[in-house]
Amino acid sequence: MKNFTNDEMNLMCIYCAGSNRTGLMQKLTEMKHYLEKDETELLALTGAAV
Repeated sequence: MKNFTNDEMNLMCIYCAGSNRTGLMQKLTEMKHYLEKDETELLALTGAAV
């Protein structure tokens, strides 16, 4: 099992909203489509969490 960073855990808590692992992964994947080109750190963080 992967150990998540604090930033990854915070991101997962924001998008979890009571969903299961599959639902969380889907929400994070959908969120990536709304990121701007200059939000590279958030994109990398989301990719690492998924």
